[in-house]
Amino acid sequence: MVAYTDTINGFGLVIAGLLVPVFALISIGYGNPIEGIKLVFENSPEKFNMISRETGIGEGARNAILPFEVLFMGLMINQIYFWTMHQSIIQRVLGAVNLKEVQKGLLYTGLLKILVPLIIVFSGIIGFYYFGESLYDNPDSVYPLLVKKVLPLWLTGFFVAVMMGAILSTFNSALNSAATVFSLGIYK
Repeated sequence: MVAYTDTINGFGLVIAGLLVPVFALISIGYGNPIEGIKLVFENSPEKFNMISRETGIGEGARNAILPFEVLFMGLMINQIYFWTMHQSIIQRVLGAVNLKEVQKGLLYTGLLKILVPLIIVFSGIIGFYYFGESLYDNPDSVYPLLVKKVLPLWLTGFFVAVMMGAILSTFNSALNSAATVFSLGIYK
């Protein structure tokens, strides 16, 4: 059941997540999303540079957003740990029918991870276009305000429903993992 709910909520999150930047770009470009991209880029081209030129070592290292060294010394180790050791991911892998299905599922998940910068990072840059530095002290409100600003009311309801479903699905997955660990690892 966890696999079914995760699949439904995953598709809903991808669709709803992609609709936010699309509707925002259409709104910014007055009906033309390409013109919207140009206006967002012209507003703050420095936001499109992900890799910081600052050093990650020594004085001033705390000012670096993402020093180049971190890609190989920190993020890769963290990601390998997460994707190969996290209980909720391993449980899904071990619950697959066979090795071929596991490989297809992991490749498909990896392809979907490519959309994360578009859904989250680009939406944040669009939020900066709309709100500027007015929300600098409250950055957690940028995305909800952007959703409220660009999505129609009926689509906002769909977005909230998908988000709540994903939250509950994550909670169910954690309960299922904990029950499996307890029953097979401790009780048995």
